[in-house]
Amino acid sequence: LSINGNTFADNTNVQVKIAGTWRTGSITGNVNSQSTVADLDYSTATFTSPLVISGNSSRRTTAATSWLGSRVGNVAVTDTNRLDWYEEGTFTPTVLFGGASTGITYTRQIGNYTRIGDRVMFNLRVTISAVGSATGAATIGGFPSFATADANMSGYPCSLRMTAMAGTVGPEMVTADVIGGTAAGSVVSRLYRIVSGTQTALLDTNFSATSDIILSGSYRVA
Repeated sequence: LSINGNTFADNTNVQVKIAGTWRTGSITGNVNSQSTVADLDYSTATFTSPLVISGNSSRRTTAATSWLGSRVGNVAVTDTNRLDWYEEGTFTPTVLFGGASTGITYTRQIGNYTRIGDRVMFNLRVTISAVGSATGAATIGGFPSFATADANMSGYPCSLRMTAMAGTVGPEMVTADVIGGTAAGSVVSRLYRIVSGTQTALLDTNFSATSDIILSGSYRVA
């Protein structure tokens, strides 16, 4: 399938509608001159190789019905000089104590990420409304479910801001890192305090019913 270098001016339905099964496909260098007509509908089509959409222009402002921008196939390849993945999305971060979340509730759970190639960049904010009954070391979970490339990736540093902590956390430095295994969804962020040069894990006792955590960083995926 090749749809390249066309100008579409139809004022009804969809400018390009594709159905059926295709081995390869490219939609490049086309123009949609109608702002009220969707550019593309391939919801009932199947492609053996990723459909390539690039270099098109459109008057549409609704992303779901527009072919603006370049669409990456999101199929991992081993060629180090090829962009094989681009994805933007959201996730729901969670606080864990000792790996459990029993009774923890929130007033805010916000997570956003962008994956480019083998790197996931994220930022999140979590505000606790009840600490719950779980005990142990504090971690953040709920990250996008990409399998990590290195099971020993502990120590990827993050930028962290924490407020409204319990009285046992004073003006000392707080920090975080990202770790993960090879299974999808195994990435977590560990939270620490550093006092007089000694790093120890933040615990459930260091959190209050209004603790607020803002975290950003990145990690590598397969």
